Amino acid sequence: MHLTDTLLDGSGLLRAYVRDARAGNTRRAYAAQWQQFATWCDRQGMSALPADPRLVAEYLAVRAQAGVAVASINVMLSAVCFMHKTSGLSFARSHPILMLAVDGIRRQHVGVQRQAEPLTGRLLGEVLAQLGEEPADLRDAALLSLLYAFALRASEIVALDWQQLGGGRGWLAVAADRIEIVLLGSKACQQRAQHVAIPVAANPRVLAALLRWLDYAQMAAGEPIVRPLTRGGTIRTSRLDAASVSGMVKRVMARHLQQVGHDAGVALRQSRRFSGHSGRVGLYVSAAEAGVPAQHIAALARHKSLAMALRYTRQAELLRCAPHARDGVGV
Repeated sequence: MHLTDTLLDGSGLLRAYVRDARAGNTRRAYAAQWQQFATWCDRQGMSALPADPRLVAEYLAVRAQAGVAVASINVMLSAVCFMHKTSGLSFARSHPILMLAVDGIRRQHVGVQRQAEPLTGRLLGEVLAQLGEEPADLRDAALLSLLYAFALRASEIVALDWQQLGGGRGWLAVAADRIEIVLLGSKACQQRAQHVAIPVAANPRVLAALLRWLDYAQMAAGEPIVRPLTRGGTIRTSRLDAASVSGMVKRVMARHLQQVGHDAGVALRQSRRFSGHSGRVGLYVSAAEAGVPAQHIAALARHKSLAMALRYTRQAELLRCAPHARDGVGV
C-alpha cells in the first residue's frame, strides 16, 4: 500500500501536499520499511495499522538482533509514525516500552558510522586535470566540481536547472563575479528557498568545468544541468537520478587512482570508499584544514546548526590542532 493511499477520502490536491511533506527519497525509504513491517505483522497475526507501540518495539528488537544498523532502525520507526499520520491515526511514539527499547538498541548496537572518503579541493584539482573532452568527462567534471564547490547532496545536484526553474527543485546561474544556486525545499530547510553563492575569482577550475559542459550540452534555460548519457555519448534530455551519482563518483575515482599508478584491483577497492557525499565531505575537510570557522562552513553547507558541520570537520581539526604537532610533544 502506498503511503498516501490511506487518505481514501482525500482529494487529489490533498494527496499531493501530503506526498510532498517528505522528499522523494524519504518517501521511498519509508515505503520500503513499512512494507517489511506490515509483512512481519501479518505473519504474527497482528495489526500493522494501527500498531501497538509494544509490537513495534518487539519488531525493532528483532531487526536489531538480525544486525540492522541503528540508523536503519530509526528509519523504521519514522516510517511507522509517518504511516499513522497519513492514515489519520495516532501513534504513541513516546510509549515507555518503545522508548526504552530504542534506547537499549542504541546503547547495545553502537557502531562506527562510515563516512564517505573526502574529495578534497586538492584531490578534485588532480582529477579535473586528468579528465578529457569526451562527453562523459565533461559531464563528470561539472558534476564533481559542483558537488565540492557548493557542498551539495546527490539529491540536490540532480534537481538543479540551468538559469531558471524548470522541472527541478532549484537552479544555477553564473554572473561576472559569482556562481549562484537557489535550492527549493532542501533537506535542511523545507520552508524557504536557500541561496548560496561562491566567488568566481576563487574557483576558476570549477567555473571552467561548468562552462565547458554547458557549452557542449548547449544547455537551454530551465533544462536539468546534470543528465545521463547514452552509450554513444549522446546527452539525454531526462534528469539524472540521484541514486546514480554515487556510482559515477566511484567510477571517476577508480579511473583516477589507476592513472596515478595504483593497481586496478587496489584502485577499485579504494574507489568504493567514495560516494555522492564525497564532494560535500571534501569541502568540509578542505575548509577546516584551511582554518575556516565552522559557522562559515555550516552556512555554505546549509546546516540548521553547527553540530553537523563540526562532526564532519572534527577529524581535520584533530590533525590540524594536534598537540603532537607542537615542538617537544611529538616523539
